[in-house]
Amino acid sequence: MTGSWTKLYASINLKPWRTDFPVLSVYLYLIGEAVYKPTKKGDEIINPGQCTVTYSQVCRFAGVTEKQLKRAIEVLRDDEIIEWEGRKKYCLVTIVNWEKTYGSQSQKEVKTEVKTDEKREVKRDVKR
Repeated sequence: MTGSWTKLYASINLKPWRTDFPVLSVYLYLIGEAVYKPTKKGDEIINPGQCTVTYSQVCRFAGVTEKQLKRAIEVLRDDEIIEWEGRKKYCLVTIVNWEKTYGSQSQKEVKTEVKTDEKREVKRDVKR
């Protein structure tokens, strides 16, 4: 989702892995990739809170090695943050409790908030 943002709740500070860069980086990448509305990808429907990724894609964009990614997946699974389901080419990742945590933030709300933030930036520049 280019040009948008996702809420990050303060409760992340309670997670034991909050200072573990590879785990935190993978988590942030995955919540950024998760879809906000049902999306068709190939023959499958990707539901809100899910994304399809490859190991190499996550490693590249999260800035981790494959070994760090495997450990991050294990940590996030054990903490019941994600479900990681291997596929032939892609892996299906589900953010657990997506609806409860991020569900109220619809795609329309995200676009509106981004536009509002852009307007504020323009107004600030004009006043200076």
